Amino acid sequence: MSEFFRKENINVYVIEHTTEKPTKLYRGDKWGINPEDKLNKDYLFFTPKMDQAKQYGIVSEFETTKPLRVVALDDITEDFFNFAPEDVQNHLVSNYGYNTEEKIRNSTETGDFAVSQYICEQGYDGYAIDTMATDSDGKFHQEIVICNPSVNVKFVDKVKDEENEKKMEKKEAEERANPQGKNRLARSVNGDFSGVSRSLFDSPPSTPRGGAKRLSKMKKTKGKSKRRTKRRRQ
Repeated sequence: MSEFFRKENINVYVIEHTTEKPTKLYRGDKWGINPEDKLNKDYLFFTPKMDQAKQYGIVSEFETTKPLRVVALDDITEDFFNFAPEDVQNHLVSNYGYNTEEKIRNSTETGDFAVSQYICEQGYDGYAIDTMATDSDGKFHQEIVICNPSVNVKFVDKVKDEENEKKMEKKEAEERANPQGKNRLARSVNGDFSGVSRSLFDSPPSTPRGGAKRLSKMKKTKGKSKRRTKRRRQ
């Protein structure tokens, strides 16, 4: 996550892709879910590392089908914020820490979904964040949202991991037995904040699953675009 690419004065990460070397993306889904069925959504959540996807369920691997330019929501520009409608602006502040002393990632379904939908409607390929702080002094993992996933990514295969499969099967059985505990925030072994309940990622978006060869593969290029094109709309 080094340099910035500027589009309409918007900071954008570039997810690289070549025919010989597409970028790998990962996501976790509940037991029994066919990951290919998720591709008909308006957008999906991914994460660039396989281990980060495990917390959400059975891990599947995807690949990009072309280079993608996704809005850098860990470095939101004033232009991007000012152009957004008021409700989206509120979510950019509350969920992504825009214009706050500490950029805090606070993931909620309502806010994450609204921002994702808005970004896709503007014609961007999605959004991405690097690791961000949380208000519980933890860390929110790297996250990628891909718009129009049926076109921009393709399913490769489920990742074979018997230990994780057994763990997820047991966890889902516990959730069925205790529905009230289903939406607890998940925390990683080292105590860092690792995300919200898997249900967040099973809908239009399916949170972190993104796997690129790390977000380091997402290059940012500095500088303002000399020409400002009008925003594309779907």
